[in-house]
Amino acid sequence: MQLRGFNLLSFRSFGMRNPVVFIGLQLFLLVALASFVPYLSEHAWFGFAIILVLLGFGFIFSQRLDWVFSPLTFFSVSYLGYAVGAIYYSIAGGVGKFSILTGTEVEFWSYAPSVSLLLVLCFIGFGAGYLFGEFRIHGCRAKPPSREAAAGQKGKWLLSVYKPIVFISLFIGLVWWVYIAYTVSDGLWQFIKEFQVFPHRVAEYGISTLPYHFYYAGIFLWLYVFLLKDESPGVLFWLLSLVGVLINLTQGRVMLSATFLMSLLVALGVFRPVLRARIVYLLLGVVVLAIVAYVLRIYSNYSFIGKEFDLFDGGLVSSVLGSLVAGGNVPDLQQLVIITHGWPHGSGVYGLTYLDGFRNMFSGLFGFEPSSVGLQIKELYFPDRSGPPTPGAVGETYYNFGMFSPLFFVFVGFVLAKIYRHVLASGSALLYIIYAIFLTRFVFMYPKVDSTMIVNFLWGVGPFLFILLVSYLCWGFLRFGREFR
Repeated sequence: MQLRGFNLLSFRSFGMRNPVVFIGLQLFLLVALASFVPYLSEHAWFGFAIILVLLGFGFIFSQRLDWVFSPLTFFSVSYLGYAVGAIYYSIAGGVGKFSILTGTEVEFWSYAPSVSLLLVLCFIGFGAGYLFGEFRIHGCRAKPPSREAAAGQKGKWLLSVYKPIVFISLFIGLVWWVYIAYTVSDGLWQFIKEFQVFPHRVAEYGISTLPYHFYYAGIFLWLYVFLLKDESPGVLFWLLSLVGVLINLTQGRVMLSATFLMSLLVALGVFRPVLRARIVYLLLGVVVLAIVAYVLRIYSNYSFIGKEFDLFDGGLVSSVLGSLVAGGNVPDLQQLVIITHGWPHGSGVYGLTYLDGFRNMFSGLFGFEPSSVGLQIKELYFPDRSGPPTPGAVGETYYNFGMFSPLFFVFVGFVLAKIYRHVLASGSALLYIIYAIFLTRFVFMYPKVDSTMIVNFLWGVGPFLFILLVSYLCWGFLRFGREFR
């Protein structure tokens, strides 16, 4: 039996994935960043940012090109939000609105060395666990089925019943969206323009957005049909998908909108390797659009309260950047400082918080209060805030395991590597879609928020599987009717 790992390109291939070129690029970045040496002595965060950026790119480029949609890539990209925050705090020199609990800015900065070490060790642990999970005994695994064979194995029954089900699903979601727009606002345009105040208006009117999920499920079912037929989605599909993005956006959920579109692109990229390079650029475009949507969300707030909005005002640009970083929109150093400040040695609950996501799903039905690390921080330090801060994956793990947090991340990386290998080996178009939702709505969000994001994945995949089950029952009923006649 042969032990095999990653297949890197040969040294003769001149490209980013060539080890010589990559190491040279890292050295170049170190030299370029040396101009910021004064910040290294002033704030420890900046040195941490350099290390994290190099580690992040190292993990991403250590993979094969056809594994660009792996959990390691998406986790690393999201995790680099810590580096963005570190550079911001080092240059701006300030702290955000959550850090007032530490008393002084000096106390906030005093946590930099220990927090930096914890974050780096956890990131290395995740990467090591993932890479270790990628080593396998060559003779102990079956040959993965080809994409063509997999597409023809199962699911063909769907082709005879999907059209009315997709139409009805999209129709229900779209009609409900328009109904809510005219119920809580003065029309669709006004509803879109003031999308940031949507949660308050829905709470005021007591309207549920549950029928929205029919729309997303219909889009995913339609995509599944394209994959079964081995066809590329057409213009109409992408136009209606963008409507789904807009429906999500009008809930004030910028990242939910982005991850919905990202999941469609990832599923298509995993299924069609030839499109992967193009889809990577499209994913970067989605990130840019998410930032634009965030600025528009600020505009929505300004418009609602009657305040003038000037995009080119230097103060506003600084405010937007500060809100992106210090407001928990990227994995935030502040939240980890708060946790290490409040629980210096970890709480020793040893994994109990990882059940919070499932508990919260049914809290309304059984009458108990939602629970999470972020909610505990809110109740302890920010009881008047409307929503809990995001402790991040590392913050939650430190809350559970303290100094053993890096070892937990080794386990997480290992498990995600095995999940991805199983998905690829299956060759199943259905698993590709489920995996794409898992990757974008859980793995990508996990470094920023915490394990409760598993509920985000379940709400994404659950309606799709429900619609798929309804389709199967309809197909079975029609087949029974034909046989009975």
